[in-house]
Amino acid sequence: MKNYKIKLFYFCLLFFISIYPSFSSLNAESRSNIQLESHEIENQFPLGFKVDLNVTSTSDITDISMNVWKGENDIGIYKYFEFEQSEQVLTSLFWYTNSSPTYIPPGTTIKYQFKINNYLGDEFLSEIFEFVYHDINFTWDFIEEDGFVVYYHGPMRDRATKILQAIQETATKMRPVFGEYVKSPISVTVYNNPLEMIGGLPPESETIRRELITQGMAFNTIGTLLVLASSSDYLGTASHEMTHILVHRSTDGIVSVPSWLHEGLAEYANIYPSFSFNNALDMAIMNDDLLPLTMFSGQPGTSQDKLLFYGQAESFINFLINEFGVNKMKELLATIKTSTNLDSAIEQTYGQSKVQLENLWRSELGVSLYVQTEKYSVPTPKPLPSISLYSLTPQAGSSQIKNTYQSDEPTVQKTNEEVESSSASCNAKPNQFNSDYLVVLSGALMFLLFSLSRKYKDD
Repeated sequence: MKNYKIKLFYFCLLFFISIYPSFSSLNAESRSNIQLESHEIENQFPLGFKVDLNVTSTSDITDISMNVWKGENDIGIYKYFEFEQSEQVLTSLFWYTNSSPTYIPPGTTIKYQFKINNYLGDEFLSEIFEFVYHDINFTWDFIEEDGFVVYYHGPMRDRATKILQAIQETATKMRPVFGEYVKSPISVTVYNNPLEMIGGLPPESETIRRELITQGMAFNTIGTLLVLASSSDYLGTASHEMTHILVHRSTDGIVSVPSWLHEGLAEYANIYPSFSFNNALDMAIMNDDLLPLTMFSGQPGTSQDKLLFYGQAESFINFLINEFGVNKMKELLATIKTSTNLDSAIEQTYGQSKVQLENLWRSELGVSLYVQTEKYSVPTPKPLPSISLYSLTPQAGSSQIKNTYQSDEPTVQKTNEEVESSSASCNAKPNQFNSDYLVVLSGALMFLLFSLSRKYKDD
């Protein structure tokens, strides 16, 4: 019996010695096989920004990609780094923003994340970083409150403060219509004069740049505004443009919202309205010569018709809210998200067609009812990027994808001027012959040995 116990002891000792390396290896595998040692962002606005990356791994790195989200847009765009496979990779990527499809407006907060794979099949997902993509021709300061941030430079703090107050008052006024969406973050970049602002505009044709002085632009999917502070109605521009962003967010950008609804809500919300729109409307009412408002999906071509179009749109939206209540307008915006088209959303909400609603409004104004004729048969125009009287919504031309690997980790807050070098780690891919399996096997073997020892003892 004594000889048996000695043999059993040595057997157990040899068994645990044999499986110890496996446990040790599994413990090592629980640490990341891939490390993001450091990264740097170099802003080269308006061309884009350069990304430098330093990555190490226990085996050759095979793929590195970078996913970027622009402002409040939840659609990410990814690009791959180019490099030779190695266990340590120093690589760079230049993210261009100097074309219409790739343009990012100044003052936009850019969030980004790295995904790295190695030869063993391990995958590393970094935390989400962010930086503000500024126009590097100026040194920017900012004021911020309630999620709204206004960037300015030079002696413009007073005007920047007034712009911040204007968009806050607009949000308060439109809370009954947009609800929770008025709390969404909005970024405003203030330029001091038209020459400065030209450098921050999308890369449109030189003709557009020469012939138009752009007072403001709203980038609806991104949540960024550009405002010209030297304009006499810069506060009205800020109020009007931020409403475009709220309209887009409240409808999720799923259905194309026609210009008469977009501009009508924007002017209804405007706490510093333009009298030129009202004057154009009053003249058209006097002459009984209104445009067929709801037949337009875009805007009319001439400057005079644009003024009238804006005046009619504001008047029509004001009529709908006064006649049917603010909740109906809120319901319409919510219904747009689930309807196949705008016409069905309007009929579902108001129980009438858009032409019937327009004629109710015309009756209140005391003008002729709308009857569609060949003269006013307005086809749906092909959407093209253009600078309109008040706003420009860029058309994305690059392939975009929904974010498929966004981390649950909270966004790391960075300063407005730079992004600090960072490192992070994640759990490596577990070994198929894992520790749970070894524990079960060890337990079963110990139970077998214990049973055998009991059997010999009984014998």
